[in-house]
Amino acid sequence: GRRILANRRAKGRKRLSA
Repeated sequence: GRRILANRRAKGRKRLSA
Protein backbone atom coordinates (compact mmCIF):
# COMPACT_ATOMS: atom_id res chain seq x y z
CA GLY A 1 0.00 0.00 0.00
CA ARG A 2 1.44 3.33 -1.02
CA ARG A 3 -0.72 5.02 1.60
CA ILE A 4 1.14 3.24 4.39
CA LEU A 5 4.48 4.25 2.91
CA ALA A 6 3.43 7.89 2.72
CA ASN A 7 2.03 7.74 6.25
CA ARG A 8 5.18 6.20 7.72
CA ARG A 9 7.35 8.58 5.75
CA ALA A 10 5.51 11.55 7.24
CA LYS A 11 5.44 10.09 10.75
CA GLY A 12 8.97 8.72 10.95
CA ARG A 13 11.15 9.27 7.92
CA LYS A 14 14.22 8.16 9.87
CA ARG A 15 12.63 4.76 10.47
CA LEU A 16 11.79 4.22 6.82
CA SER A 17 14.84 3.55 4.68
CA ALA A 18 13.30 2.37 1.43
